[in-house]
Amino acid sequence: MSTSKTQVVTGAARLGYVNVWEAKAAAEGENPKYSVCVMIPKTDKQSVESVKAAIAAALESSLQTKFGGKKAGLKMPLRDGDELDDDGERVKGAEFEGMWYFNASSKNQPIVLNVNREPVIDKIEVYSGVWANVAVNFYPFDAAKSKGIAAGLNAVRKLKDDENLGGAISTETARN
Repeated sequence: MSTSKTQVVTGAARLGYVNVWEAKAAAEGENPKYSVCVMIPKTDKQSVESVKAAIAAALESSLQTKFGGKKAGLKMPLRDGDELDDDGERVKGAEFEGMWYFNASSKNQPIVLNVNREPVIDKIEVYSGVWANVAVNFYPFDAAKSKGIAAGLNAVRKLKDDENLGGAISTETARN
């Protein structure tokens, strides 16, 4: 489902590298952000097409003004989880098999809801491996080292539990 040309709410997507409770810097010296990796099953053609259309809309709206009309060298967010490296090895882990994926982040904490659309209070409820709808907005970026289209993280709505992809986590650790 789409609310504007660059905004998407995915169907059921698996989350990885979940960081929705505390902003963290990806590298030393960078600004802290909230983030998730959104893994969409390739069988969810509607979500994949909505994401591709939103990326195309973000690119189209900024191609001339931000990128000087050039598409070459631009980083695009959507990646194939079945991609292999030059040695025929999977670039990502087995959890990415059969998935399209992208990373989404925000300086602002995203809205985090349960299946009933109520705020999630217990941090252990949303973790790497959970299935959720994710609301994102695709936008152009022009940074010192790269340019392209990125995904802004707006909201996560947990749908169901699955195997934890981030390793074991204690209730006490999660609640701190």
